[in-house]
Amino acid sequence: MRVEMYCKRSCDCCEKAFNVLAKYAYDYDLNITCTDITDDAALMAKYGEQIPIVFFDGKLRFKGKINEVLLRRLLVNAPARV
Repeated sequence: MRVEMYCKRSCDCCEKAFNVLAKYAYDYDLNITCTDITDDAALMAKYGEQIPIVFFDGKLRFKGKINEVLLRRLLVNAPARV
């Protein structure tokens, strides 16, 4: 599953969100990429106060922080790594 996270450099919330995703990355074959929005004026204008922003397969799933209960519900329907 493709996971894209929009974040900023030196952001504690972004680091926490990445660590939550990383806990599930192997078991659920998550391909996590992080995009620093400070390099993109349009993304900064759109998401600057809401980071981290997390997309699963292109669909926006989390803003601000990751709710781990909702994350597990989302992943339960994803194919697990065998």
